[in-house]
Amino acid sequence: MRKSILWCLAVLCMLLTPAREGFAASQANCPGGAGCAHVAQTGNVHYDTLSEAFQASADHDEIILLKNTSVDTPIEVRVSVTLTLNGKTLENRVTNERLFHVYAPSFTVDGRNAGSAMVIPADNTGSYGFVKVCAPSTVTLDGGTYTGNTDDGAFVKIFERTGISASGSTVTLNNLQATTNNDFLTRIRCTRLRALPRFA
Repeated sequence: MRKSILWCLAVLCMLLTPAREGFAASQANCPGGAGCAHVAQTGNVHYDTLSEAFQASADHDEIILLKNTSVDTPIEVRVSVTLTLNGKTLENRVTNERLFHVYAPSFTVDGRNAGSAMVIPADNTGSYGFVKVCAPSTVTLDGGTYTGNTDDGAFVKIFERTGISASGSTVTLNNLQATTNNDFLTRIRCTRLRALPRFA
């Protein structure tokens, strides 16, 4: 009888262990629903943070935002992906930089679902905006609401300077709404200055 109880307990532990490990890890399959606490999803894999989802993504993946979330560190976009806001709000708490740094050939933000938004909160007075295009890319913002003030910046900026060249990039804006104190889209170009002759 005692052996039988111990054997049943051992079998029960083996059955429960994979499920427990699955839900503890950020990159584990998740059944979703009301009990899901993950921030983002790619395919059937859920992630604890949006940054982790971008780091794990491959070309042409769709990253789906699962709940309202805030980000305080820039996210590098190294492969061509679509971020689907999914009716959720992405709060930009990044200071002295932009939220997304795009190095990939393309980056799309799908904000077509009602309620989809990117927001710079009023207390983030050091934000430069949402998208920094760092290499030739096709950036598409499709729908959604973009609001908040920047520190003399632009929501989307194409860079061309020493070490960063996004020359030839294309930015497409489709059916979106924006409210800001500065520009939505700008391009910065810094040229190298040659030494001027000195006169005695």
